[in-house]
Amino acid sequence: MNMKFNKCIECPKNYPYFDGNRCTVCPKDTLWNETSKECQHCKGGQKLINNVCQCPAGTFWDDNNCITCFVPKYFDKTKKQCVFCDNKMIYDPINNKCVDCPATRPLFDGKECTTCPPSKFFN
Repeated sequence: MNMKFNKCIECPKNYPYFDGNRCTVCPKDTLWNETSKECQHCKGGQKLINNVCQCPAGTFWDDNNCITCFVPKYFDKTKKQCVFCDNKMIYDPINNKCVDCPATRPLFDGKECTTCPPSKFFN
């Protein structure tokens, strides 16, 4: 009597998804989840970029969704939300921090640093 025993074999890492016929890559716009062992779509507005789910440029991940912060708010990475700078400060995206208005535009109008209107001066 010749008995053949079959066993389950895991697909190789470079072709992790079994489509019913063969091991292959995940379908377009999905990513292999090693924990759940299935192909999944990115969530919360994220896009598959270089095989990683990421928020599109100019948006930020708040643990649930990609969000956009509009001036004068900025994304606080610790709080994971859009926040305002302290009073009379403006967000400096180059240095990624809130700064005082420069001497050339010392007044903060609630949106941006500005100068005094014509015939007035800053004191």
